[in-house]
Amino acid sequence: MTQKIYETDSYVQSFTARVLQCSPAPGGFAVVLDRTAFFPEGGGQPCDTGTLGGARVLAVSTDGETVTHTTDAPLPEGTEVTGCLNWAARLDAMQQHTGEHILSGTLHRLFHLFTNFYCSYCILQSNLFFLKENSNLYSFFYKI
Repeated sequence: MTQKIYETDSYVQSFTARVLQCSPAPGGFAVVLDRTAFFPEGGGQPCDTGTLGGARVLAVSTDGETVTHTTDAPLPEGTEVTGCLNWAARLDAMQQHTGEHILSGTLHRLFHLFTNFYCSYCILQSNLFFLKENSNLYSFFYKI
């Protein structure tokens, strides 16, 4: 089980961890650490990228307990590595996610629209189509 630093400190930008497993995987190497600040893809949110030791982190996934990092180079098992998040991308994703909740709550409260930003861009597109059919809502939306 991986300790998920991102669940208790979403603003951490670097951390140290021990490499528990490293094996070849499609697109690179599957690396499991004892702890991580890299947020895995899920719930409509993108995964974090950055570096682990000298390797680039290309993707991050989880099975719920273990977080797996796909890297472009192998990392020796048992070694301690420093992880550095692409902070600009993480902060952008956090701000976008918060904005989606604000917009969704506003549309629900003012117009009783149920919005689900699970696939943010796709559903926002379908909401815009709906709004175009209701010109008062469409005008309001573009004033926000």
